[in-house]
Amino acid sequence: GEGRGKTARVARPRDCTMCRECIRQEEHEDRLKLERVADHFIFSVESVGVMPAKRIVKEAIQVLKNKCTEVLREIQLHEESTTANDEEDYAAGNEDEEEDTEMRNDS
Repeated sequence: GEGRGKTARVARPRDCTMCRECIRQEEHEDRLKLERVADHFIFSVESVGVMPAKRIVKEAIQVLKNKCTEVLREIQLHEESTTANDEEDYAAGNEDEEEDTEMRNDS
């Protein structure tokens, strides 16, 4: 981009601990910026050999998807329940007002 110089990248990102040591020197303070890539994740999977790591990751992702689906379902049920209760409370409140009005008219 305009006004930007060269971009430096970590040679071995798996070894970077984000300790910020590389930018602590005053001479680099204004010239270097340390940041993560927002949609990248580095993680490791260990296996004792019964299942390949790739299968472990795929199955773990499926478990996570199922749990997310369950959470979303519970949120929807809660919202529907809250909406129904609010509507019942509103209807009950209006009925009370109608009864009060009728009682006042009878007096």
